[in-house]
Amino acid sequence: MHRLPLLLLACCLACGTLTAQKYRTAVGLRLSESPGITLQQRLAESFTVEGMVQFDLKDDNPKTTVTVLGEQHQKLISRRLNVYAGAGLHKGWMNDHESPYSDPMGISLIGGAEMTIGRFNLSFDAKPAFNIYGGDSWIDFDTGISVRYVLFKAPKKKRNWKFWKRD
Repeated sequence: MHRLPLLLLACCLACGTLTAQKYRTAVGLRLSESPGITLQQRLAESFTVEGMVQFDLKDDNPKTTVTVLGEQHQKLISRRLNVYAGAGLHKGWMNDHESPYSDPMGISLIGGAEMTIGRFNLSFDAKPAFNIYGGDSWIDFDTGISVRYVLFKAPKKKRNWKFWKRD
């Protein structure tokens, strides 16, 4: 199971040409050990920025984490089915003020696959987070499923079917 994220990341890095997703903006829920909300915004043809707010509700050390990731997408069969990989920063706040640990901050990686059906975007990903400062461990590994609603679809590309130009 731990080899799946590395395999997805290797596939993404080995791909040459990248193409667009089928949406421009999508928002939804992330279901994992640390559930939360997610917002994904397309900035370029194959590049998105994703923001997540997650709530780790463990009894021994509850915390809230905000993560911002840049993600590069690669289509598989069509623009509706993508694999992606990316990196970004995270910052956490411990909700237990008597905790011996300080608020975590560091670098997060992500790799996964997503599929868009109509106005819904479903994704599965692995997201290791490396704490440079604070936290109760130096690495947190999180896998999750995100269910997003597409707020704004990507504009359709105009195709020029003419084989010649008129003067």
